[in-house]
This record gives sequence, C-alpha cells and structure tokens, in this order.
Amino acid sequence: MQKTQKQTLILIIAAPALLGCFLLGRSLGSADAFDRRLSLKNQLRTLMTASSAAIGGGSGGEQGQGSIPPEVLYEEILEAVKTKYVEENINEPRISNRSMSHMLASLDDPKTNYLDIKMRQMRQSALQGKFTGIGAVVQYTKTKKGSVEHRNLTMVAVMPNSPAEKAGLKTGDNITYIDGRWVITYPISAEIEELVKDKSLTDAQKREAAKKIVERYRLGYTLPKALLQVTTGKGKELKLKVDRQSSPVEVAITTAETEVNAVEMKQLASDIGYVRVLQFNTYATTQFQQALEKYKDAKGLILDLRQNAGGVTADKETGIDGYLSAKTLIAAIAGSVTAKLERKPNQTEPLTIEGTGTKFKAPVVVLVDKGTANLAEFVATMLRDVKQAKIIGVRTFGDPTLQLMTIFKNGTGVEMSTAHLLMVNGQKWLSGIQPDILADGNALEKAISTLGG
Repeated sequence: MQKTQKQTLILIIAAPALLGCFLLGRSLGSADAFDRRLSLKNQLRTLMTASSAAIGGGSGGEQGQGSIPPEVLYEEILEAVKTKYVEENINEPRISNRSMSHMLASLDDPKTNYLDIKMRQMRQSALQGKFTGIGAVVQYTKTKKGSVEHRNLTMVAVMPNSPAEKAGLKTGDNITYIDGRWVITYPISAEIEELVKDKSLTDAQKREAAKKIVERYRLGYTLPKALLQVTTGKGKELKLKVDRQSSPVEVAITTAETEVNAVEMKQLASDIGYVRVLQFNTYATTQFQQALEKYKDAKGLILDLRQNAGGVTADKETGIDGYLSAKTLIAAIAGSVTAKLERKPNQTEPLTIEGTGTKFKAPVVVLVDKGTANLAEFVATMLRDVKQAKIIGVRTFGDPTLQLMTIFKNGTGVEMSTAHLLMVNGQKWLSGIQPDILADGNALEKAISTLGG
C-alpha cells in the first residue's frame, strides 16, 4: 500500500485517539510527552488499539466514502495490501476476522458481534447447555459515567454448580480485572483529556501519569479477549476483580466444564407442579412439553425462570433456536397470543403465536430474579398479560433485544440485534419487569402460598 494511502487510513481510523495525543502534547509542550523511549509509531499503535478495537466500539472516523460501495472499497484496499504492502507474510484470515469485527463494532451495539471460530463454538455450546470457563452467561453491556461511554463485561446469569456460583459471583457483577490485567472498557482519550485538564499536576507528574495510562492499556484485555478468558478452558486458575454496585470484589476461580439441564421438574406439596427452565433451546422444548403434560391436571404450576438469560433465534437447524422454544412455551400455557415486534425504530409488526391445542388450565405463577433476561422476560410478560399469571421475585435484568445467530460456511458467525421484543401493549422492558409480588429468598414459598398451597 502506498504511503499516502496508509496515512489516510491511519487518520480515518485513529482520529479520536490522535486528538487525545494532540491535546496531551500541547499540554506538556513536547512530542515526547509519554516517554522518550517510546517511538511515535508505538504510541499511535497503542492509542489506536485502545481507543477503537480495545473496547469493541466504533470510534473510527465518521468521514463518508463518497459513492463507492463499501464492498468495492474493501476489495480495493485488500488488493492494494496484497500487491503493494512491503511485507510478504500477509495473513488474510486475520485481516478478514479483524475487518468483520471492526465493521460490526462500528454499529456501537453491544449485542451485535462477529464471532471467530473459537468464539462461535463456545457460544453455540453454551446455548446448548455446555459451559466452559466460569460457567455463566456473560455479555457486553453499555453504560455512561459522566460524559464517557463504558462497555462492560457483565454477569447476566450464573449456572448452578458452576465455578462462578461457587466463587460467589452474581448477576450484575462487572468484570474489571483478570489476573491483574485491566479489562478495557472505555477509550484512552477519556483519560488523556482528564489528565490534560488536571491543573494540580506538574508537567513531570503528567508525563509519569501518561506513561502509566499507556502501559495499562497496552497490557489490558480487549473485551473479546476478556470474554474468551472467562468463557473457555478447564482447570485454568483466574483471579477476577468485579465491580458490584460500585464496590470492588476479588475472587479466585478455577475454570471447569459446567453442564446444565435446560429443564427441571418436580411435584410439590398440595398438588402443585414445579418446572424450572434455565435455557431456551430445542432440548428445552421437548422437556417442558413433557412437564406440562405431566402437570396438566395439577392444582397450579410454578414456572421458574430465575437465572434464565434467554437465548437467540437462528437461521439454521442448530438446536439453539431459543426464540422458537420460548414461543412454544407461551403457546403451550396460554394458547394463541397476538403481540407485537419492533423490527425498526418505532415500526412494529404483528407477532402471532399459534396455540397447538388446549391451553394449560391451571393457574400459573412465574418466578423471576435479576438474572431473568431477554426471552425469559418475554415469556414472563406474555404469560402475565395473556394468562393472568402472577410474577413473583425481584425486578428482572432488562433486555428486550432479539438476537439472530448466523453461522457461516467457514465456521465463523455473527450475533446480531434483529428486533426488539415487546409486551402485548407494545412497550419494551428496558429497565426490567417489575414483579406483581416482591420476594427474594422466599420466592418459592410465596409462589406456593399464592397458588393456595
């Protein structure tokens, strides 16, 4: 690639990072503000990586590309690299993976991500009930602290008997450090700008602080790498620091394989059926249909959706279509349902769930907690609105996004936000679902009492 082409690409990709470097340079009055031993090239590489790829967010330039279609531009750039780049060892799969990752990251949506082969295998396995790593559903979430947007690595649901449960990790914990290495959650420019504004420090102190900032970013884990650390491997010892309601908690954990039963069922006293659904997938569908048939003449039914993080819809027969599974459960209990789905902002379309037979006649209570998310929230609100089921527990996680998982021929994949799930009245539940009856540790007892047990 010619020198002018390379310079243009660097400027387009790194504009926000360069701004931070420029501001600091002006404040300190010299180009070697970070460290004379660091070349400018290394400084820029560190800043660019931390400010864009590191947080998985789109922080590249917003300049338009004229009338050139993006696929044509991509081919032209790739061809230029292949024919004109000075080095011979061009790793095309690596270029492709990073290109796809950055393309989806530019959407700035924590629930739309490119999955390389290892990540796709891990994710698909977990959706089928086989977890490696710490044994939890962990996903990216987005928050704002002051004027700075943060992307967090957040615990959504903790699987039973998993290393995460044994270590005391909880829904809502944000993983901030792994083995002493920071999980990069915001761009370096935010810290640089704060350092520039700090009038209490001398130039020398700012130089030292800047070096520490760059070093922390250099050694830090990007979100995708951090996610792999905690969701893959067996017998790996990790030291995690998590932010729990703004208070740091440190835990030691050994990764393992955790296999969960998607559905558990049992007969409770007073002729009440109990069905716990931990996941929505093809296996779960078969299991809860058998459970509902078993308890069809019971006095009441307790549907336990605590620590159920939901799932995805899929465009292939992979056994992971949780959306179909969730709709099947709704139909089996409530019969036919007419609701709405949001495919585009403020544009809804009808969602019809067809009942396959006589709806479940017994009264229903649904148990929820902070780890009840996504499709599990969808099921809970549908059953409340249509079946008049009582929801017992605490406010749920708050995730109405329907994700589509697409798996490509080369083994990679994409998870993409494809719609927003809505209540029957057309509302979202971005802040979670408020239960009808508040209960935490005694939720099951409250449910039994509500059903007259």
